[in-house]
Amino acid sequence: MKQISYAASMGGESLPTGTFHGGESLPTGTFHGGESLPTGTFHFLSPSDRGEKKHRNDSAGETEGGDAPPSGALPLRVSKEVLDRILRTLGSMPPEQGGALGADRQTGIITQFYFDQSSRRTAGTYSPDSAKVTKIIEQWKSQGIRFCGMIHSHPISGGPSEGDRSYAERILRAMPETLGGKMFLPIVTRDTVRKTVSVHAFLARLGKKGRAEILPTDFYADDRKIAEPISTVDLFRPAAEAPQQKPVETPAITCVPVSKPVPAIFQRNASILPFEALSRRTVVVIGCGGARGFCESLARSAVGRFVLVDGDTVSESNIATQGTYTDEIGRYKTEVIAETLRRINPDVQVTELRRFLDDSLTDSALEEAIGAEQLLHRPEEILLCGCTDNFAAQDRTVKLALKWGVPYLAAQLYAEGRGGEVLFTYPGLTAACPRCMLSSRYQAYADGAAETVTSEGAPIYGTERVNALKSHLALSMLLCGTESRIGKELTQLCDRNLVLLSFTGDCGERLGITAFRRNLEGLDAEQRAAFPTEQTVWLAQKPDRPENGYPFCPYCGGTGDLRNVKGLIADTRQPYSLSALIAAVQPRTAPAAERMGTHEIHGDS
Repeated sequence: MKQISYAASMGGESLPTGTFHGGESLPTGTFHGGESLPTGTFHFLSPSDRGEKKHRNDSAGETEGGDAPPSGALPLRVSKEVLDRILRTLGSMPPEQGGALGADRQTGIITQFYFDQSSRRTAGTYSPDSAKVTKIIEQWKSQGIRFCGMIHSHPISGGPSEGDRSYAERILRAMPETLGGKMFLPIVTRDTVRKTVSVHAFLARLGKKGRAEILPTDFYADDRKIAEPISTVDLFRPAAEAPQQKPVETPAITCVPVSKPVPAIFQRNASILPFEALSRRTVVVIGCGGARGFCESLARSAVGRFVLVDGDTVSESNIATQGTYTDEIGRYKTEVIAETLRRINPDVQVTELRRFLDDSLTDSALEEAIGAEQLLHRPEEILLCGCTDNFAAQDRTVKLALKWGVPYLAAQLYAEGRGGEVLFTYPGLTAACPRCMLSSRYQAYADGAAETVTSEGAPIYGTERVNALKSHLALSMLLCGTESRIGKELTQLCDRNLVLLSFTGDCGERLGITAFRRNLEGLDAEQRAAFPTEQTVWLAQKPDRPENGYPFCPYCGGTGDLRNVKGLIADTRQPYSLSALIAAVQPRTAPAAERMGTHEIHGDS
């Protein structure tokens, strides 16, 4: 096939390095807009144009109605490296992600893909970080790379939306000399059931009336036409386990990952914090205010992806209690944390949900943000963290963890920062669920207890102490099953998965927590003097069931193996049948004698 010169096909002379036509940058705006067209409908015309079925002609080719690739239309050509990066970002993450494409001026092959990590996203829109993308485009110019289009992902349909067309039109008008009236607008979709990713190639161009039209075109990777969905079965499998690539004759490209060198910023700790494993892990944080230091610690430890869920904004009162800054007041907490994480590691992936975990946020919306495929097939690579101070929201994180079968970590700071607690569960390893561990607290709220505890009188270092323990436990869970010594620690802790911390000598007496006093029983006065204030008590736990002295747990049925509960909860916003739950898990319940432990009555959290 004859190679088409990109510079000639796109038309127009390029501008001097660092400039745009009229000094304008990439326009701000939103892709998709939540409205996708029926499959196979790609040409946007006014009602009168549709009735006339006019022919459209320009240097990119000729078409009628836009229902098929126009004869002689400019094909989308990418290098294998670019395709691989697209699959590993847009093809592996929730939809409404995107980025910019840059092509070599001589060959016309797209050799650059900038993944727009700082974009604004919702369940139905992708809004590029125009300022950042513009800077990248300027850098490309000095390297002989020409900006040639934008790529983004859709939830289901591969067809462009009216929002896509409108935004493409704005770019084409803002950069006429750079783009010559044409730009690529490929759309990525993924099938999590069949484990495939499809790249739908489109070319946007300005028609005679100045209105952008979007035409389908052909897609090539290294001169090989790609007309079928691309298999991702082996895409995220470790290189040592991946089978050899399929012969070139096969219609789909199977990407086998190559071990990447450890970035310099993570090399010093690579022996205990394996980069390749942690870079594939996802940490979901529900309630981000006090968890900022926790997130930063994990980012510095090479964790590769975060999903931040919080609808709150930074206020003046957060400066002294949550490690925020005065110039962040009024901004979303997820936004400022995401910026900090990217300052630590430019390659980190951050998904923001600027919403509270209430009934308006569905389970499916959360699953889409986290990644349904990873939740279904690799739940051990996900850590769900309940860090909100709202009891109802914290309760729902418990049910989400049980429903998805993912490791779970939660923390609370006690009144006036006198102490705190951290609890964790790991399906298949720990026996009691969070509802079992906190049954007395659940009963107190059921009896009408009010949420009255605030951060009043709690010094920042109390939060930092809890975050330090959370960080260590989080890494133990994320690395469980690996050769890292930190990952091996989790099996040693086993069912001692409720940790109480006192920061003051009177914490137990003031808050009614007896564990600290019992921890000192049997010690003489001199030995007790070694614990003037701080204590850390690791309490063994057992599931709630009659033979353990408690009624059947309404969340896990006292199964003793939390893997048995996965998938039993249809909607965590709704109550579910305890009798049906018990019937489902009891045949597989481990003998009670195998589990030892105790419950603890806590103070307000």
